[in-house]
Amino acid sequence: MELEVAVPATAEHSTRRLVAGPIGTWYNQCMELVGPAGSRATRSGEIHRALRTAILDGTFAPDTALPSERRLSEDHGASRHAVREALKRLQQAGLIGIS
Repeated sequence: MELEVAVPATAEHSTRRLVAGPIGTWYNQCMELVGPAGSRATRSGEIHRALRTAILDGTFAPDTALPSERRLSEDHGASRHAVREALKRLQQAGLIGIS
């Protein structure tokens, strides 16, 4: 399977919600640990962000091959399934082509 970098898209933006008061302090501390609702960090999400950043900052140039799934899984200390999910998201975003 050949993976190639496509033309990069625009960067994602994230928002953060803060709550005031005594309960807000507890809430904000918890949110530091788990992140906003619906955005729980998954291994494939972490790999996706790392690869996306590498593509957008030029570490992987357009029309060059990415490392294999096996190599990416070893580099990121994750299963090949997590790498495959991250690559699928990159393909859906138009950042890579899988052939």
